[in-house]
Amino acid sequence: MNFVLINPPDKDNRKIMRNFDCATESKGNYLYQPYDFLLLSSKIKEEHLTFYDCIAEGISKEKLFENFNTLRPNPMFIISIAQTSYAQDQIFINEVKEMFPDSLIIVFGDIFFDQFIEEELINSVDLILSDPFTIDLYKTYEIGKDQAALLELEGVWHKEVYNRSDLKAPKKFSITSPLHSSFLNKSYRWPFSRYFKYTTVFTAWGCPYSCSYCIMKRFPNVYRDADEIIEELKIIKNQNIREIYIGDRSFGLPRNNIISLLNKMILNKFNFSWSTYFHPNQYDPELLNLMKQSGCHTVIIGIESSDIEFLKNFGRHTKKDKLSALISHAKELGISICGDFIIGLPGQSYQEVLKTIDLSINLDIDYASFNVAAPLPGSSIRENAIKSGQINKDFRGVDSLGKTGGLDSDQLTHEQIIELRNLAVRRFYLRPTYLLKRISKIRGIQHFWIQFQEGYELFKKSLKV
Repeated sequence: MNFVLINPPDKDNRKIMRNFDCATESKGNYLYQPYDFLLLSSKIKEEHLTFYDCIAEGISKEKLFENFNTLRPNPMFIISIAQTSYAQDQIFINEVKEMFPDSLIIVFGDIFFDQFIEEELINSVDLILSDPFTIDLYKTYEIGKDQAALLELEGVWHKEVYNRSDLKAPKKFSITSPLHSSFLNKSYRWPFSRYFKYTTVFTAWGCPYSCSYCIMKRFPNVYRDADEIIEELKIIKNQNIREIYIGDRSFGLPRNNIISLLNKMILNKFNFSWSTYFHPNQYDPELLNLMKQSGCHTVIIGIESSDIEFLKNFGRHTKKDKLSALISHAKELGISICGDFIIGLPGQSYQEVLKTIDLSINLDIDYASFNVAAPLPGSSIRENAIKSGQINKDFRGVDSLGKTGGLDSDQLTHEQIIELRNLAVRRFYLRPTYLLKRISKIRGIQHFWIQFQEGYELFKKSLKV
């Protein structure tokens, strides 16, 4: 029995990250650990797992196909695909299918949020996954090519799976510990790490919020019990991993479960160095204090725009007092903050973007990520662009870097959006006072090299785009 997990190569050698929720090209030197495959590994015995990350390992398609000669008979393939690389991913799948006509070919990716999903792709694979935690892979293997039986499984995609009405109610789920040791490639970089070697842990999946430009609103809001996570952290600790990225899209919920988790992390004296995404509305002093005590050094928060009222048009509701209190308290504790900002949202003027850039500087935060509003699958931006005739259903190849597939907004041309994004990067990161502050916060030689490489690649790509 052999489960073959594949992150396909990219013909242009881009650092593409293909996930269930979204796919993008790295804006810096980072390359996320493929956390969806990591979660899927919790369903597989180690002796049955073969994993090829062609992006991280620099494996060409030709070399990969040579490696296929060593596979055990009748493997089951699980392949990640993305709308930003859709054309080549589709060719890749068809080539694998031709080589292994009797094997199950299973795929997942952000392209399946698109209501105009290509029938050709659906018909070329045996199964499409909707999430990484409910599918029973061994049962899937046993069913084989019985399409009707496969479609009865949990965790299987269908046209309405991301539009259910029960997505927001929190629901507990359980998994065994993923095979972290199989996902420690040296090429993986998390930009906020203090150590090169890191792994990813999820306490929850999905998001309770409903920002229309984000597709996480379409995933179920599920979480894991604190004790189960602690057992996983013990395994990670025994593997001498010091750095963790907690991959939750909105860390901190359910609150009582997370408070219990943090207290147990402190009690066990794990001394992990970790970072996570955090919604400002979830801030409270007790929670942030415990995060710091358990090893949290960086939180990434969505600020998006200087005009909080404007963001309500997209279902983004941020409490200004919570945002201010979070930033102030984090500074007191020595927790770094990365603010996420979006440039080019419909209705966002040139002057408003300049105000947002000013805000990123005046907040005195530690990092800023400037993202281009893009017509990503499942987003209101894409849906409205199709309805208006600005793009058609076959419009692919977009990312939040703005390098490919960019659109004019109702206020700005795509060229202006890219110019503003590059201006934002330069204004934020090339301040002498900022550079001195960053140097003062370096914690060791590994931390220095991670920061240096990220800064170099970020600035280089901002000049290229």
